[in-house]
Amino acid sequence: MTCRDKDSILNEILELVTEDGLNGMAEAVRLLINLAMEIERDNHLGVLPYERSDKGKGWRNGYKSKSMKTRLGKL
Repeated sequence: MTCRDKDSILNEILELVTEDGLNGMAEAVRLLINLAMEIERDNHLGVLPYERSDKGKGWRNGYKSKSMKTRLGKL
């Protein structure tokens, strides 16, 4: 996932669900899961992307493509 504004991702999720209904649900869930993991990582590290801190809780090390089997199919 590229570094995008969280509000724009939420708007994209709403748009997918309202316009595509159940057909857009898999993509909406994928976006929502990625956003949740990004927020969890930010909270754990204590800094936002591209910020530096003396806290030293860890660091970001990029993204890896992963898939997950769900009732909606492979995400």
